[in-house]
Amino acid sequence: MKKRKVVVIGGGISGLAAAHRLLEANREAELGLEVVLLERGSRLGGVISSMREESFVMEGGADAFLTEKPWALDLCRRLGLENELIGTHSANRRSFILQDGRLKKIPAGFYLMAPVDALRFVASDLLSWPGKVRMLSEFFIPPRRARADESVASFARRRFGREAFEKIVEPMAAGIYSADAEQLSMAAAFPKFAALEQQDGSVLKGLRRMRADGAVSAASGPRYGLFVTPRTGMERLVEALRADMEELEVITEFPVSRLEKSASWKIHGKNGACLEADALCLALPAFEAARLLEGIDRVLAAELNAISYESAVTVNLAYRNIPNVKGFGYVVPPREKRPLLGCTFTSQKFEGRAPEGTTLIRAFLGGPSLREVMRESDADILERIQAELRFTLGIKTGPILARVTRLPRAMPQYHVGHAVRVAAIRRLAASHAGLFLAGNAYEGVGIPDCIRVGEEQAVHLLRFLEGLSSPRDTRVRVGS
Repeated sequence: MKKRKVVVIGGGISGLAAAHRLLEANREAELGLEVVLLERGSRLGGVISSMREESFVMEGGADAFLTEKPWALDLCRRLGLENELIGTHSANRRSFILQDGRLKKIPAGFYLMAPVDALRFVASDLLSWPGKVRMLSEFFIPPRRARADESVASFARRRFGREAFEKIVEPMAAGIYSADAEQLSMAAAFPKFAALEQQDGSVLKGLRRMRADGAVSAASGPRYGLFVTPRTGMERLVEALRADMEELEVITEFPVSRLEKSASWKIHGKNGACLEADALCLALPAFEAARLLEGIDRVLAAELNAISYESAVTVNLAYRNIPNVKGFGYVVPPREKRPLLGCTFTSQKFEGRAPEGTTLIRAFLGGPSLREVMRESDADILERIQAELRFTLGIKTGPILARVTRLPRAMPQYHVGHAVRVAAIRRLAASHAGLFLAGNAYEGVGIPDCIRVGEEQAVHLLRFLEGLSSPRDTRVRVGS
């Protein structure tokens, strides 16, 4: 079999997952693949970044992944990491929303944007009585006839009312996507809720059915029982991936300047370096993929550039001897006009994150309001965060350890119509033989979705290479 060369550009979790799936297939079927991974920075992992200092385990990016979406858990099993995964503290599975400067508990049986347990919701103080009545009246509101995409804000106001949107749904959506709910696509961000409206005639009816089927629990806020993380931090997943790919050629500090397509793909880098490949996987932010593809397909580049991005900042702070709020953290509605999107009580969420007698907290800043903050120094950002924690949690002492992580243009914005745009991008990319696109810009921002997309694109790439093979070379087995 003729040896085939594949280049993966981008060393984040999507690129690593794609490379790993290619090499798994190569081992299984002896395909004769040569896989090279190029990363412009000095390290792999992208926004996954674990910091282990003074017995604290701090995360710059994602701190866990959801097991309901199976792709990350399945990858961990294949890597032999399953026994290193830990779940959340069962005793602390509750979360809060900041309202009028006070933390209010999200009642048990509240599933992201709607109550599963109506009685507990009614007994809570999250909404006024008119707001509660309006939210529960969603049972009787007929489903929308139009099937076109709409914003999360439009959906929530239409189904649950303005108060529920502003006080509950909007901060939940911002906490997950670092996005403006007025522009965030319902179909791309919360497809399950959109489907419940159509399938059951009501989101609340659908959730009641799911609870009867055991598909949702009575936990407060997100389904915390379904989140897991490696014991030593999320970067352990990156380390395990790298260790399982000894045959992978990794070139770091290789910024790609341009691409060229003829009989093969040519990847031009610094100092005149040039690599050739039979197939190429761009596991990059959409705007970086657009830059490289501008000279090859302007229409595709324009579609990629139409996916906008926002930045984020995470701040890990360690304290000694402060009062703890029993729970996993809180989110902040925009109507509160505070600088934070939310805050995680890390040492209460996972075991082993902080030494005895200390508390580890992680604060989040993000969204359009962050653009000015990104220009501030780390010291100014820390001062801003400490003032917020003093206001919200009453923490008057300074931290014994603090780390600021900046994530510039890390959060793709799934605006209304995103799924249609992604379908167009996929069609345009397919017209260029050997080109495949992965990353969080397309079909999901979480770790499991990034792994899924990376692996799916690797499977499509393998099928493309199979088509290049001679009729006698039929040993490609790529699975489904």
